[in-house]
Amino acid sequence: MAFADVVERLVKQIGYSICHQIPERSLFIAGRQLPVCARDTGIFVGFGLAVLFAFAFLRQESFRSTKSRILLSMLVMPALFDAATSYLGLRDTNNGVRLVTGFLAGIGIASLILSCRKDLFDSKEYPLFSKTAQRLAKMLFTLYVAVILSAFLLRNFPDVSYLLASLALVSAIIITLMFLNSALVILLGGKRFGNKSFFDHKTVMLTSLLISVGELAVSNRLHHLAERLLA
Repeated sequence: MAFADVVERLVKQIGYSICHQIPERSLFIAGRQLPVCARDTGIFVGFGLAVLFAFAFLRQESFRSTKSRILLSMLVMPALFDAATSYLGLRDTNNGVRLVTGFLAGIGIASLILSCRKDLFDSKEYPLFSKTAQRLAKMLFTLYVAVILSAFLLRNFPDVSYLLASLALVSAIIITLMFLNSALVILLGGKRFGNKSFFDHKTVMLTSLLISVGELAVSNRLHHLAERLLA
C-alpha cells in the first residue's frame, strides 16, 4: 500500500469525526478525497490561519471596536446565505463557492471569538499570549502558509500535493479544536481554581490538545454508531 493511501485512510477517519464527507460536496486531488467537505475545508483553513495570524502578529485592540466586529460578522454572511439558499433549493451552488465562503466564515468566526475574549490576549492574567507563544505562532503560521502554497504549486505531483493539502487541513482542524478548548480550559480552570497564575501556555496547549484528540475519537465512534442505527 502506497504511503499516500495510508495517509488518505488516516485523514479520512479524522474528517469522519466532524463531517458528512459527501463526495459531491468534497474536493479531490488526483482522485483522492480530502477529509472534509468543501465548505468545512474553507472554514477550518480560514479559522486556523486567522488564529495563528492573530496570536503571532496582532493584539486584541486591533479588532475590538464595534466597527471591526460588524465587518468581521459580515465575513460569515456569505456562507450562511450560500448554505441556506442551496439547502432550501432556491439556487444551485458549487464546491468553489462553498470553499471561498467557508474560508471567509472561518476567518470571521475566529476573529469574533478573539475580539470578545480579552483575557485570551492578556499575558499578565493568562500567559497564553506570552512571548514564547507568540514566537511559536509566528513559526507555525509561516510553516502553515508554506505547506498550503506548496500543495498548490506541486499539483503536477498529485501524491505530494495531496499529502501536503491533507496535512494542512488536518492541522487546521486540530488548531481550531485546540483554540476553542484552550478558551474552555482557561475559563473553567480559572473559575475552579481561582488562581489565574495556575496556567501557562504549555499547560493550556497540552490540555487542549488532549481534549481535542479525545473529542475526535468519541465523535468518530458516535458517527459510526449513528450510521449503523440509521442504516
